[in-house]
Amino acid sequence: MTERLDVPSGRPAFPLSLLVAAVAFVALGAWFALDGRDPAAGVAVLVGLALLVGGGRSARAMGSPGVMALLAAIAWSRLDVAPRVATAALIALVTSYLASYLRAKSTGLGFDLEESMVDRSVLLGAPAVGLVGGLVEPGLWVAVAWSSIVAVKRAFEAATQGEPG
Repeated sequence: MTERLDVPSGRPAFPLSLLVAAVAFVALGAWFALDGRDPAAGVAVLVGLALLVGGGRSARAMGSPGVMALLAAIAWSRLDVAPRVATAALIALVTSYLASYLRAKSTGLGFDLEESMVDRSVLLGAPAVGLVGGLVEPGLWVAVAWSSIVAVKRAFEAATQGEPG
């Protein structure tokens, strides 16, 4: 029997085992990135992403520390050998953190912001595809651009709602 995790606000239940498997695959991808096995890292992250997407709408309510773990692992492993890639990973890390912070802070203040599975998919998928295809730096810059767009979009969404609540 699969244990289920209830998600607030009437959303359907999300299988806890699916979430654990998704996080485990993304963590495995981060480990592979630290070890310099880029294609294996990308495949592991894409499997984790597929599990999250397979969870549907309920997966949106779950946090996404996997994005930050993957970006930090790429930055750390490339610091000495590829400083441009490490820089791109750090910038992607900061912009994705900013987008997450804006959502969390705005929601905490009572604003109604949408969490998009597309946003999470691009933020995890772009670096993963870059790792698989040997184009790590372009994949990271796609993540930077996307998370920057998401951060600006969330700031405008909150600003146009007037008073929270």
